[in-house]
Amino acid sequence: MDILEVKQNLNKTVYYSDFYNIPEPTPFILNACIARKDPRGFLKYSLELLDKTKHAVIIVPIEKVKLKNDELGGTQKC
Repeated sequence: MDILEVKQNLNKTVYYSDFYNIPEPTPFILNACIARKDPRGFLKYSLELLDKTKHAVIIVPIEKVKLKNDELGGTQKC
C-alpha cells in the first residue's frame, strides 16, 4: 500500500500477511496510520490494523499491507 492510499481506505478492509504468523492474506480493518522519524530524519509509516474476530490490534509496516486479496482472487473497491 502507498501512503497516498491510506486516507481513502481508513475503516475499510485491507489484507495483510507475513510468512511466519499469518501465512495467508487475511482481512483486517485499517484503523490508523503512524508516522515515525528514523535517526536519519526519514519518515517510516506503520499501519494499525484491527482484527474484529479476535478483538486484537496489530501494527505492521505499510509495505506489507495490500488493498486486495491476490491469492483468493478477491478485490477491494476503493
